[in-house]
Amino acid sequence: MQQHPQEPNADTLLNLGINQIHQYQFAVAVQTLQKALALFNRVPDYPGIVSALTNLGVAYRNLKQPEQAILCYKQALDLGRQMGAQPFFMASALNNLGISYIDNQHFQSALACFQSALPIYQQMRDRRGEANVLGNLSATHHHLKHPQQAGDCYQRAIQIARSLQDFGLETSLVQLVTLHARQVAQSASAEANSGTGMTREASPQQSSGSEKAAGADVPGGPEKRSADLWVKSLETQLRQQGADDLGVLDKFNQLGETCCSEGKNAEAEAIWLRALELLQQIHGENNLASGLLLRRLAKFYRSQQQYSDAESVIQRSLHIFQQLFDNSHPLIGVSFNDLAGLYFRQGRYREAEALYLQAIPILKAIGDQHPDTQNALQNFQHLLQQAQTENRLAELSDHQLTQATLRAISLL
Repeated sequence: MQQHPQEPNADTLLNLGINQIHQYQFAVAVQTLQKALALFNRVPDYPGIVSALTNLGVAYRNLKQPEQAILCYKQALDLGRQMGAQPFFMASALNNLGISYIDNQHFQSALACFQSALPIYQQMRDRRGEANVLGNLSATHHHLKHPQQAGDCYQRAIQIARSLQDFGLETSLVQLVTLHARQVAQSASAEANSGTGMTREASPQQSSGSEKAAGADVPGGPEKRSADLWVKSLETQLRQQGADDLGVLDKFNQLGETCCSEGKNAEAEAIWLRALELLQQIHGENNLASGLLLRRLAKFYRSQQQYSDAESVIQRSLHIFQQLFDNSHPLIGVSFNDLAGLYFRQGRYREAEALYLQAIPILKAIGDQHPDTQNALQNFQHLLQQAQTENRLAELSDHQLTQATLRAISLL
């Protein structure tokens, strides 16, 4: 690609824009990527144009400008079709476009995008991509008041996540669908209270037939079931022979999340502690559901700045995972990452560094692009940047990865 000597290189600008997105500098990234796009258009370099447009869509979406994001994603998608782009790009572009349509409350358009993306992921046998699209389909069906379809898509997504033993994916799916279901319920409640004539019974999302929908059975919505009754119901389910512990754990987590969203933090903590007590009564100290629940409880304590409590429960969850799995298991890697993040918040940089250096090799085994791996790498980089800003690099080790990352940071 020929350019004038004094002009910046389009590929360099593209890479810089992507890096700015990773650093959450979205407004700056838009400016950089627009310059890259102009240079790619001048040639024209069609793959470069598509990449610049796609990343502009990401930046605009994070800037809460869904209309601009939609425009960029549509242009990238149209050009990708003309170029005969790889299926992975087409599926990803459709998924991104669908998410932007949700942001802009164009739910029918979002539905069409996700329905087009799903068979592509299935043909590629990309199970993680398939699960993500199913989660987005579930959220969209909630907004369209299709509770049965929402529930079906959610269950399919969760089944895939569990078959992959990807507990991070499973957690993100639960949070995604619960969030959208709650938004729909709150919107319906607000409309009813504003005198629009919509009764609680008139909303499909609130009917007894919506129990299969993900998040539809979250308390605190229109049905206003008491938390105590829900806990007792879940206790009964958990004690049944052959109970789906992780499925019941999802519901305990939804119940706790709802209490948190309503500012009932003490009630949320009590629910999670009761769930933990039950799991350990039934299955003993070292069981997977207890380990996962302790991770969620640690997140809650971190949000309350109860760092001593958070450290204790993270260490308990790590101990459980170490009893259940070998030392290369991803759950051990994410636990090291969790504990490192806690130490980082407390300014314990040397301890945080040591844990990141244990977490990263474990997580790299599941792929450099895996979200858990990316999260650990970004956290590690943030730690080093903060240590550099505070003139505390002397506290860190001379480990090869630490020094290589510091050199990379100096080039940014």
